[in-house]
Amino acid sequence: MPLAYILGDAWFRGRQYSVSPAVLIPRPETELLAEACIERISALPKPEDWLYLECGAGSGVLSIELALAFPDLRFNAWELSPEAALVCQENIDRHHIRNISLFTGDFFEGARAFLDQHPAGPVFIYSNPPYIESQVIETLDRSVTEFEPKLALDGGLDGLSCYRGLFELFQPYRGVLACEFGYNQRAALETLAKEFALKDIQFYTDYAQLDRYFIATRH
Repeated sequence: MPLAYILGDAWFRGRQYSVSPAVLIPRPETELLAEACIERISALPKPEDWLYLECGAGSGVLSIELALAFPDLRFNAWELSPEAALVCQENIDRHHIRNISLFTGDFFEGARAFLDQHPAGPVFIYSNPPYIESQVIETLDRSVTEFEPKLALDGGLDGLSCYRGLFELFQPYRGVLACEFGYNQRAALETLAKEFALKDIQFYTDYAQLDRYFIATRH
């Protein structure tokens, strides 16, 4: 069992977060996505006009870091797993966050309803979605396959199921889509972006210089 699950705590960007086998243990690579989102929001001329949505909150590290960086903005996070949502809420309370709305349920259903009710602003969607190919999961280290939640790992046969949903959801809107992805998925995501007529997409590497996250923009 990973030490973080034994202790019930993990570090992310210098802060401690509660974790359990219901959520993924936060990785250092995901800190880069959080920092990139903070940098991008800081550069927006009117950030208060935007709608901020997270797909798959897990332990809540992404939304909480953004909420702490921008206490005057409202962030909206969806988590499909009720058990994971409890951990996320625990971390929201732990860090005394008042500007996150946490929803338990399917992101794509919830986000569509939310966006239908708030049609005016541009959207900022961010996510560390499940992206591992289904058949690959059982080949991973035992600390992952036996303890971490498969719901947060399994990205379908080609690992891209969630990205298809995100690109489709994002297609009618102007704004930003920022996601982590697997080190070998860049070419497939570039193809997917073309299918959804998303021309402005930039890819970034992690500490090991492996492709790790992208930020797509539609004006």
